[in-house]
Amino acid sequence: RANYTKGRFVHARHTTDSPDWITPSYIVEAARTVMGGIDLDPMSDAAANTIVRARRFYTERDNGLAHSWRGRVFINPPGGLVTEAWIHLNTQRRVSQWIWVGYSLEQLQTLQSVFPLHPTDFDLCFPDHRIAFIENRAKQRVRREKLIAKGRARGANKAARSLALRLKQGGDLPNSPSHANYIAYYGLRRAIFRRVFQQIGRVVMA
Repeated sequence: RANYTKGRFVHARHTTDSPDWITPSYIVEAARTVMGGIDLDPMSDAAANTIVRARRFYTERDNGLAHSWRGRVFINPPGGLVTEAWIHLNTQRRVSQWIWVGYSLEQLQTLQSVFPLHPTDFDLCFPDHRIAFIENRAKQRVRREKLIAKGRARGANKAARSLALRLKQGGDLPNSPSHANYIAYYGLRRAIFRRVFQQIGRVVMA
């Protein structure tokens, strides 16, 4: 998934340092099992599609919100475009099934008054652990550089200096999931959704 709107960069809510986070494969494969395939990932990029393997995906340059969506849609909406993506998804008459990955439970509050349909009007899964989204490698490099610079800056605290040193020596970037998540489903294969996603967390049927 990519982060964009009408050709302009929009900073994501996934983290203050990196806006490009990819859904891990076990969630994607569960979605593929439920829907029988993925025809479209409308907010994506080439790196994400190596995991999603949608028949078609729209990138930042394509601007997925400017296109009609159809078939079986998998979407992990980028921060800053959650409202627009939700409205667009639910006004596409040629979408037969969709799975929406909600980055945070706060989205449920955000979406309460933006459209007549709300995620809680659909079947939901609340994963029993926070989803560890995968960071794009290019964004990893940028975030590493920013954290190193932050730790070397005058007045940096001990923790920032220690992290900068560890990263400079090739240590792993911090990547603790910061939000509880939810997954919503629309379509006729509801029993399959319940069977598959109850292995991931608590499933609540609409």
